[in-house]
Amino acid sequence: MALGGNALLERGEVPVAEIQQHHVVSAVEALAPLARDHDLVVTHGNGPQVGLLALESARDPVLPYPYPFDVLGAQTQGMTGYFLLQAIGNALPERQVVSLICQLLVAAVELGFGTEGASVIRRSNPAALRVQDFPAGSMGPKVEAACRFVEATGKPAMIGRLDAAVDLLEGSAGTVIRPGVDVVTEPPATPIGQVSTVQAGRCAQEGAMMDATKASVWAEYSGSLHDLTRSGLRRSET
Repeated sequence: MALGGNALLERGEVPVAEIQQHHVVSAVEALAPLARDHDLVVTHGNGPQVGLLALESARDPVLPYPYPFDVLGAQTQGMTGYFLLQAIGNALPERQVVSLICQLLVAAVELGFGTEGASVIRRSNPAALRVQDFPAGSMGPKVEAACRFVEATGKPAMIGRLDAAVDLLEGSAGTVIRPGVDVVTEPPATPIGQVSTVQAGRCAQEGAMMDATKASVWAEYSGSLHDLTRSGLRRSET
């Protein structure tokens, strides 16, 4: 099951914890009948949440520079996972619940992922990115958060791999989003069909197929599928 970031915080709502927890409880109430008799993998977006933290960090006068975007992403993953743990544990106290934070390796923003006409965006401005079609389960929320950061601060945002940080700064890797720049695209280096990002819908599909003893999570880390054995795992170990 995949919950979008806007399912937890609708556009225009005040981004306080109580509102997000209320939406999580509503989602869990809908999932509880299915979860009583089946093992589920619940994935979630974090675009509104990480965008909020990015803006707060950029505007904080105490900080000499904003927090790294990947750190803010991990913070929002942990927060949303905690909300889900609470809600599912309260609704189904007899079920075992595990929250996972996955490190994703995404080389750049890609349009038409997995299609013959796919292209990698190397440079863009926020307005040009917003007219692109990012399907559900793609990098759309992350792109939106990066665009909001650029518009709010006037500073560039970069999407790419940490091990290519120097190349990102030089503009030879990843996707660089700046105000007023022209759009630059190129063909993807990754062959069609090879996993290059985590798709929330794919996660949900795999979760529906798993058996009662294992939880399977797609994570592009060395290009493999990691099976996490649940036997003997207690809540205190999560």
